[in-house]
Amino acid sequence: KVLVLSVYGGRRKFSELPCDIQSGTMSWANALKGDYIHTLEAKAGDINNYDIIIANSNPGKYRKALLRLAETRNDSVRWVTLIEGDAVEYLVPDKMTKSLLDASDLVNCINKFSLPFFKALTSAKTEYIGLPYPVDAVSKYAAPIENRKKEAMICHQLLFRRNDYLVARKIG
Repeated sequence: KVLVLSVYGGRRKFSELPCDIQSGTMSWANALKGDYIHTLEAKAGDINNYDIIIANSNPGKYRKALLRLAETRNDSVRWVTLIEGDAVEYLVPDKMTKSLLDASDLVNCINKFSLPFFKALTSAKTEYIGLPYPVDAVSKYAAPIENRKKEAMICHQLLFRRNDYLVARKIG
Protein backbone atom coordinates (compact mmCIF):
# COMPACT_ATOMS: atom_id res chain seq x y z
CA LYS A 1 0.00 0.00 0.00
CA VAL A 2 1.54 3.29 -1.18
CA LEU A 3 0.98 6.91 -0.14
CA VAL A 4 2.33 9.90 -2.05
CA LEU A 5 2.91 13.18 -0.22
CA SER A 6 3.24 16.35 -2.24
CA VAL A 7 2.15 19.96 -2.55
CA TYR A 8 -1.06 19.70 -4.55
CA GLY A 9 -4.19 20.30 -2.51
CA GLY A 10 -6.25 17.63 -0.98
CA ARG A 11 -6.45 14.06 0.08
CA ARG A 12 -7.43 11.39 -2.44
CA LYS A 13 -7.72 7.65 -2.73
CA PHE A 14 -6.28 6.16 -5.92
CA SER A 15 -9.77 5.76 -7.38
CA GLU A 16 -10.31 9.52 -6.98
CA LEU A 17 -7.16 10.69 -8.77
CA PRO A 18 -7.96 13.05 -11.63
CA CYS A 19 -6.62 10.99 -14.56
CA ASP A 20 -4.08 8.41 -15.64
CA ILE A 21 -1.80 11.02 -17.21
CA GLN A 22 0.20 12.72 -14.52
CA SER A 23 3.67 14.15 -14.32
CA GLY A 24 5.90 14.73 -11.37
CA THR A 25 5.18 13.26 -7.98
CA MET A 26 1.57 12.38 -8.76
CA SER A 27 2.77 9.94 -11.43
CA TRP A 28 3.91 7.62 -8.61
CA ALA A 29 0.38 7.51 -7.20
CA ASN A 30 -0.95 6.50 -10.61
CA ALA A 31 1.79 3.97 -11.38
CA LEU A 32 1.57 2.23 -8.00
CA LYS A 33 -2.18 2.68 -7.50
CA GLY A 34 -1.40 4.69 -4.38
CA ASP A 35 -3.25 7.29 -2.42
CA TYR A 36 -2.34 10.96 -2.17
CA ILE A 37 -2.26 13.49 0.65
CA HIS A 38 -1.03 17.07 0.69
CA THR A 39 2.10 17.17 2.84
CA LEU A 40 0.67 19.61 5.38
CA GLU A 41 -2.55 17.59 5.79
CA ALA A 42 -0.73 14.33 6.56
CA LYS A 43 -0.65 13.05 10.13
CA ALA A 44 1.38 10.27 11.74
CA GLY A 45 -1.73 8.08 11.76
CA ASP A 46 -2.03 8.46 7.99
CA ILE A 47 1.60 7.52 7.42
CA ASN A 48 1.47 4.40 9.54
CA ASN A 49 -1.40 2.95 7.48
CA TYR A 50 0.91 2.45 4.49
CA ASP A 51 3.84 0.25 3.54
CA ILE A 52 5.64 2.84 1.40
CA ILE A 53 5.62 6.63 1.58
CA ILE A 54 6.90 8.60 -1.42
CA ALA A 55 7.46 12.18 -0.27
CA ASN A 56 8.19 15.12 -2.56
CA SER A 57 10.91 17.19 -0.90
CA ASN A 58 10.25 20.18 -3.14
CA PRO A 59 9.57 22.96 -2.25
CA GLY A 60 11.80 23.34 0.78
CA LYS A 61 9.17 24.99 2.98
CA TYR A 62 7.53 21.54 3.40
CA ARG A 63 10.67 19.67 4.47
CA LYS A 64 10.17 20.36 8.20
CA ALA A 65 6.73 18.70 8.08
CA LEU A 66 8.16 15.78 6.09
CA LEU A 67 11.00 15.30 8.56
CA ARG A 68 8.53 15.15 11.47
CA LEU A 69 6.50 12.48 9.67
CA ALA A 70 9.57 10.50 8.59
CA GLU A 71 11.01 10.46 12.10
CA THR A 72 7.76 9.41 13.79
CA ARG A 73 6.71 6.65 11.37
CA ASN A 74 6.56 3.00 12.41
CA ASP A 75 9.63 0.88 11.65
CA SER A 76 7.65 -1.14 9.11
CA VAL A 77 6.95 1.91 6.93
CA ARG A 78 9.50 2.50 4.15
CA TRP A 79 10.20 6.16 3.35
CA VAL A 80 11.27 7.36 -0.09
CA THR A 81 12.23 11.01 -0.43
CA LEU A 82 11.79 12.22 -3.97
CA ILE A 83 14.13 14.92 -5.20
CA GLU A 84 11.99 16.88 -7.62
CA GLY A 85 12.32 20.37 -8.98
CA ASP A 86 15.43 22.48 -9.17
CA ALA A 87 18.61 21.01 -7.63
CA VAL A 88 19.74 24.59 -6.93
CA GLU A 89 17.37 24.55 -3.93
CA TYR A 90 19.66 21.99 -2.31
CA LEU A 91 23.00 23.75 -2.89
CA VAL A 92 23.08 25.75 0.35
CA PRO A 93 23.91 23.39 3.24
CA ASP A 94 20.80 22.86 5.35
CA LYS A 95 20.80 20.66 8.47
CA MET A 96 17.04 19.99 8.29
CA THR A 97 17.19 18.86 4.64
CA LYS A 98 20.13 16.59 5.43
CA SER A 99 18.17 15.15 8.36
CA LEU A 100 15.20 14.44 6.08
CA LEU A 101 17.39 12.70 3.52
CA ASP A 102 19.18 10.72 6.25
CA ALA A 103 15.81 9.63 7.71
CA SER A 104 14.87 8.12 4.33
CA ASP A 105 15.16 4.47 3.39
CA LEU A 106 15.76 5.64 -0.17
CA VAL A 107 16.36 8.99 -1.86
CA ASN A 108 15.04 8.98 -5.43
CA CYS A 109 17.05 11.44 -7.47
CA ILE A 110 15.11 12.10 -10.68
CA ASN A 111 18.00 13.74 -12.52
CA LYS A 112 20.82 11.27 -13.20
CA PHE A 113 23.35 14.06 -13.63
CA SER A 114 22.81 15.29 -10.08
CA LEU A 115 23.07 11.81 -8.52
CA PRO A 116 26.69 12.21 -7.28
CA PHE A 117 25.74 15.49 -5.63
CA PHE A 118 22.80 13.96 -3.75
CA LYS A 119 24.80 10.88 -2.78
CA ALA A 120 27.29 13.22 -1.15
CA LEU A 121 24.53 14.97 0.85
CA THR A 122 23.25 11.94 2.73
CA SER A 123 24.10 8.61 4.29
CA ALA A 124 20.81 7.13 2.97
CA LYS A 125 20.73 4.95 -0.12
CA THR A 126 20.41 7.35 -3.06
CA GLU A 127 19.63 6.21 -6.59
CA TYR A 128 18.48 7.58 -9.90
CA ILE A 129 15.05 6.04 -10.41
CA GLY A 130 13.24 8.95 -12.00
CA LEU A 131 9.49 9.18 -12.44
CA PRO A 132 7.12 6.69 -14.03
CA TYR A 133 5.90 7.76 -17.42
CA PRO A 134 2.43 6.66 -18.62
CA VAL A 135 3.47 5.62 -22.13
CA ASP A 136 0.23 3.82 -22.98
CA ALA A 137 -1.98 6.67 -21.81
CA VAL A 138 0.07 9.37 -23.53
CA SER A 139 0.67 7.53 -26.82
CA LYS A 140 -3.00 7.76 -27.79
CA TYR A 141 -2.50 11.54 -28.14
CA ALA A 142 0.43 11.22 -30.58
CA ALA A 143 0.02 12.90 -33.94
CA PRO A 144 1.60 11.52 -37.12
CA ILE A 145 4.96 13.22 -37.76
CA GLU A 146 3.69 15.03 -40.86
CA ASN A 147 0.87 16.62 -38.81
CA ARG A 148 3.03 17.81 -35.93
CA LYS A 149 3.64 21.45 -35.14
CA LYS A 150 7.12 22.70 -34.35
CA GLU A 151 6.38 23.92 -30.85
CA ALA A 152 7.21 23.00 -27.28
CA MET A 153 5.37 23.25 -24.00
CA ILE A 154 7.59 24.69 -21.29
CA CYS A 155 7.24 25.18 -17.58
CA HIS A 156 5.30 28.33 -16.73
CA GLN A 157 7.63 29.17 -13.84
CA LEU A 158 10.42 30.64 -15.97
CA LEU A 159 11.94 32.56 -13.09
CA PHE A 160 12.67 29.22 -11.42
CA ARG A 161 13.01 26.85 -14.38
CA ARG A 162 14.45 28.96 -17.15
CA ASN A 163 16.51 26.07 -18.55
CA ASP A 164 13.36 24.80 -20.28
CA TYR A 165 13.09 28.09 -22.11
CA LEU A 166 16.78 28.23 -22.99
CA VAL A 167 16.68 24.76 -24.56
CA ALA A 168 13.50 25.48 -26.50
CA ARG A 169 14.91 28.77 -27.79
CA LYS A 170 18.22 27.14 -28.78
CA ILE A 171 16.51 24.49 -30.93
CA GLY A 172 14.30 27.08 -32.58
